[in-house]
Amino acid sequence: MKICLYRCTAEPNRVNKAAYLSTPFSLDGTLVSDCSVVDPVIELEKTNPVFYQYNYLYIPDFKRFYFVNDWINLANKIWQLRAHVDVLYTYASEIYSANAIAVKSTASAVSSDEIDDGSYASKVPTEIKTYSFSGKFDGLSAVLVVAGKYEE
Repeated sequence: MKICLYRCTAEPNRVNKAAYLSTPFSLDGTLVSDCSVVDPVIELEKTNPVFYQYNYLYIPDFKRFYFVNDWINLANKIWQLRAHVDVLYTYASEIYSANAIAVKSTASAVSSDEIDDGSYASKVPTEIKTYSFSGKFDGLSAVLVVAGKYEE
């Protein structure tokens, strides 16, 4: 099994991290016990004095990219790597090819008042005026409501 270690400078929520990855440092090994595809725990023999400084990896057999969560020194030359799958970069091509509708955006340049998620606040000023009258409602009555611009 091949493991490609990287130094990644991208923020975790960036989908495409290609421009933020260093040249890979490759390791070859054999899986000798069960290993999670989502949260792998891999033991490595120390072959490079600074490989534990890498914070990102790719495992071609699993076809997934991973964040390195922790490096643990188990013995003099044995290190344990604990990782978690990076779903965004692993499935970047599927994410970019998917069709979606944005239902909310805080950026006014990309938002639209036509998409109402229930939090839309009207920008039209509202003014309510109440007028009393001396008559009373007897028999057949009606109430008139007028909406529009009122100017005095």
